[in-house]
Amino acid sequence: MARIVPAVFAAGLAAGVSFAAPQVSKSSAIPERREFPVNDKLNPCDNFYDYACSKVVEGFQLRPDRSRHTFAFDDSNERLLEKKKSFLKDISLEATKGAALSPRSQALANVYLACMDPKAGAEDERRDVKETLAKVKGLADRQAFASFLAEERSHARPSFFSVGNMADLDHPELYNFYFDVELMSLPERSYYENKALLADYRKVLTTFFQTLGEKKAKEKADQVIAFESEYAKVYPRPEDWRKIMVERRPISREELLKTYPNFKMEALLAKVPSDTVIRHLAPEAYAYAQKQLETRDLEALKATYLFHALAGELDDGYPAFFKQYRDFQVKHLGASKQRPVREERCTKLVMGTFPKEVDAELLPKIFPDFPDQKFVDLAEHVRASILAGIESNQWLSAEGKAGAKQKMKSARLQLVKPRNDAEWYFNPEVSYSPKEPLANIEKLQDKLQERMFDELKKPRDTNVWQMGPLTVNAYYSPEDNKFVMPVGILQYPFYDPSLPLEVNLGSVGAVIGHELGHGIDDQGAMF
Repeated sequence: MARIVPAVFAAGLAAGVSFAAPQVSKSSAIPERREFPVNDKLNPCDNFYDYACSKVVEGFQLRPDRSRHTFAFDDSNERLLEKKKSFLKDISLEATKGAALSPRSQALANVYLACMDPKAGAEDERRDVKETLAKVKGLADRQAFASFLAEERSHARPSFFSVGNMADLDHPELYNFYFDVELMSLPERSYYENKALLADYRKVLTTFFQTLGEKKAKEKADQVIAFESEYAKVYPRPEDWRKIMVERRPISREELLKTYPNFKMEALLAKVPSDTVIRHLAPEAYAYAQKQLETRDLEALKATYLFHALAGELDDGYPAFFKQYRDFQVKHLGASKQRPVREERCTKLVMGTFPKEVDAELLPKIFPDFPDQKFVDLAEHVRASILAGIESNQWLSAEGKAGAKQKMKSARLQLVKPRNDAEWYFNPEVSYSPKEPLANIEKLQDKLQERMFDELKKPRDTNVWQMGPLTVNAYYSPEDNKFVMPVGILQYPFYDPSLPLEVNLGSVGAVIGHELGHGIDDQGAMF
C-alpha cells in the first residue's frame, strides 16, 4: 500500500549550532497513542516535514533490533506484535501442561514450541543438510539434476522453480497457472553490480561451502556468483513486474514442454486442467535457464542449488556461518544491528506462516467493540467523493466517465474483518510436531501446493482476504475491483472513531481514496 501520511523514520537531526543542545529524553517505548506536536519554532512553508515531525523524531530512540520505524504504521504493528507474543506464549505454556486447546490453537502452539527449541532446530538443520548433500552428491549428470529439481518442486521443497495460481486478467472467476525460475539469492539485478557487496558475499559463500565440508569452497563460491550474476541480467527488474503482471502472455502446455524440456514440467502439468491458461511471465529469463540446465557445469548447478536450498535455514546448528551471513545482511541488506530475541522471532514465524489463524484467535480480544458500521459509512463517503470528482471532470471523454463511474459504483469494499470461513481462507489442516521446526514448515508447504492445484479445477473465490485482519496495511485488488482495509490499520493516527468525520477523512479517508483510485489509474483501467 502506498504510504499516504509522511513516512517518519528514526533519524538523528543534524545540529545547526556549535554549542551543546539541551538533552532530549529519548525512548523506544510504544505508547497506546502517540501525539505529534508541531514545532512552532519552524515555518511550515520552509520545511513542512520538520515542522510536523521533528518534535516526535527528537524524542524517539530506534531499538537496536529494528532497522527502521514508521510511526503511522509501526506503532500499531508493535502493539499488535506484543499481544501476539503474549498469546502464543500463553497457549504454548498451556500446551506443555497438557491443557485441552482448540485444534487451531494446538497447531499454533506446536509450531511455536518447535521454533523455541534451539536443540530441536539444530537437529532438524543438521538432518536436512545431511539428507540434501546425499541427494545432490548422487546426481551423475545434468538430466539427473533436472529430474531432481522437478521431484523437489513436486513436493514444494527447494528447487530452482516455483509454481502457483493467480486470477485470470479478463475472467477473475477463473485461475491461471504460472511458473517462475528463481536463480538469484540477492534481491535484484543492481546488487550484482556492486563490487564491494559481491566481495563480501563471496566470503559468505566460501564459508557456507566450507561449513558443508567442501574442499574447493572458494571455487564453489565463484561458480554461484557467476551463475546468479548472469541470470540477474536477464531476469526482470522489480519495476518491470508492474507491466508484466497486466500483460496477456499465455503459453500452451505443448509449447511449454517443447521450449523448456529441462524444466521437466510433465508431472505438474498433468495436475493442471486442460482449459487453464498458463502465464508465460518472463520468457527471456526462462530461455536462459533452459540453456544453463543444458550446458552449464554440473558442479556449478549443484553448488547454486545447495546454497539456495540450505543457506537460509542454517542457524542453531551452524552458528559461525549464521553470524557471518547475518553480518552481511546488516551491512548490505538493511537488517537490524541486533537480532530480535527468540520469542519474537518465533512469534513472527508463526504470524507469517499462519496469519489468518493467529488473527482469528485474537481479533475478538483486541477489538471487541469496534464500530464497524461507522467505518463503513466513512468509506462510502469517500466513494461518493470520487464519483462526484469523476462527474465534474473536464477532460475525460463521455465514455471514460461512464466507465470510471460504473467501476467505482461496483467496487466492493471488504472492511474491518472477514465475515465467514471462505473469506478467512485458513491454511489446510496439518499435524505439527513441537520438536521438528523445519519439517513443520515443509509439511505445510506441501499441503498448500496441493491445495493450489486443486483450486485450478474450481471457480476462483473473489471474496478471499489476502491478509489477516490484524495487519497494519490495506490493498486494492484490480482483478476483483475490490478494496480491503483490515481493522489492524484502523488505529490512531489513521483512524479514531471518537474524532469528527472530517478528521478521519483527512487520514484514513485519504488512504481509501488512494487505493480505490487504483481502479481507474493507468494500470487498473486495464482490468
